[in-house]
Amino acid sequence: MILDRLSVRDSSGNIINIPRTMSAIYWFYQDGTVPFKISALDDLLDPRLAGKVLFPAPSLSSNLQMVSLALYKGGDEKNMEPAWDFMEKLARSGNIGRVANAETDVTNSISSGETCISFAAGTFVADLGRSIALTPLSKLDLRSGFRSFVYHEGWCVLKGGNADAAFGFANFAIDARNNAEFNSGISGVPVNNRALVSNAIKPMIFSAEEMDRYAYIPDWEYLSTQNNIWMKRWEQQILPLL
Repeated sequence: MILDRLSVRDSSGNIINIPRTMSAIYWFYQDGTVPFKISALDDLLDPRLAGKVLFPAPSLSSNLQMVSLALYKGGDEKNMEPAWDFMEKLARSGNIGRVANAETDVTNSISSGETCISFAAGTFVADLGRSIALTPLSKLDLRSGFRSFVYHEGWCVLKGGNADAAFGFANFAIDARNNAEFNSGISGVPVNNRALVSNAIKPMIFSAEEMDRYAYIPDWEYLSTQNNIWMKRWEQQILPLL
């Protein structure tokens, strides 16, 4: 099952978390402003996208936007040199119209038409898609380079006198109806497979086969140790080219 692959385990291999929502982070574009149908990450270098790429700084989305570039060019989160090489080309191309340092930058730039393609959490894309037409690039062939990074959120119950109450609340929260209502409010994917889902979040829902075809689960612990390193390199190597 997908949740088994996303579960947090202790040193003995026991699952220690109770999921409540799933999501994915992926590339997307605005239908009305994109000048051509984008089908591969190399398209970001196309001159027709001059000033139209909104690229998040490494401080956003755990820098998975650059991990996707690394994977596309033969690397991964622990071998990011292919991503930095690609970023230099992209920065020199003039196609990056704005750097996003917060989600508000993505909202303002994409909704205004200043830029037309970016990378963000699927919950954010689903919310923004309520007001403008967006195309998620979450389920494209791996050769396109557009990978989806799937994750989940939930609870860990600590030992103590309130453990039974905590488990009771968790069971209440992941009831099919309650889990559907909660995730509807945050545009997330319910973890209860009997919960109803809307069309808006379907780009974030992956079968086991689709996980193998479209998704990538990075080493989240490793990513957390690299943020300052990547941000410093971004400021020194990429920003001067923009």
